[in-house]
Amino acid sequence: MKILVLLFLSKLTLFLRLLLLVFFFHNQVHASGETESPTTLKVIQDKKLVQTLTYSYLDQHPQKQYLKIPQDPAYDNQPREYDAIPFQALFPQIKKNPNTFFQIKATDGFTSLLSADKLLHQDQTKSIAYLAFEPPQKWPLLSKSHKTAGPFYLIWSHPELSHIQKEEWPYSIVTIEIKTNSLENLFPQIFPKPISKANSASQKGLHVFVKNCFTCHTLNQAGESSMGPDLNLPMNPTEYFKPKILKQFIRAPESVRTWPNRKMVGFNKDQLSERELDQLISYLQIMALQKKLPDLKK
Repeated sequence: MKILVLLFLSKLTLFLRLLLLVFFFHNQVHASGETESPTTLKVIQDKKLVQTLTYSYLDQHPQKQYLKIPQDPAYDNQPREYDAIPFQALFPQIKKNPNTFFQIKATDGFTSLLSADKLLHQDQTKSIAYLAFEPPQKWPLLSKSHKTAGPFYLIWSHPELSHIQKEEWPYSIVTIEIKTNSLENLFPQIFPKPISKANSASQKGLHVFVKNCFTCHTLNQAGESSMGPDLNLPMNPTEYFKPKILKQFIRAPESVRTWPNRKMVGFNKDQLSERELDQLISYLQIMALQKKLPDLKK
């Protein structure tokens, strides 16, 4: 009996030692994870990798600034401070052009399409774009999330000057793709045919769609976002929602339906006016009659 007790104690001691080793190793890995350099950011142009931005490169950049954001949309409009580089300083070779776009993609599939005109200017009377980069110590976790807004985050100084919306603050960025073409040539499937006048409700609705919806949804399978479903295939929301309910869904989706892992948030009247909402629905109604797949031969 004594031998059995000694044998049991010996095995218990061995088990505890192994447990301590596992605990020590886990802490070491966790600690090293907090100090290692964040992921690199890939810049693509003409489907080729043209630049790789790293933490060390950005941290040593001569135009690095310390930027205070009074109301950070990624952090529930709380004040935040960041090390950041003016976006224009990172892409001096790209000229301001209404037909040049930056397609900025996040880890969760969120994709923001922003014009070079908006991102590359240095006009102090307008909002100026910056690329913030996460330090080894990491930023705070996002609300109801296990991740931060890092490693890279597009932020704006004085966003009120150019009416910058929350969809224009992409965070957890993994790629930036430079597209040098008109919006119609890049995504012909999202344009109403025949092309209406620029001041028509459908054309204005198209621009509302690109700014607010194209970040999370495709339409006729055009676009890069993978967060939400396509808004025309197989069915357009105007085909299964009554207009009043569709408006309610856009304003407060949880008041109409809910589903596991829902990411869609509502648009209040400061973010999307009643007129813009009407224009968006007019655009969707027209596109419901123009279902088509992209031309894969191009």
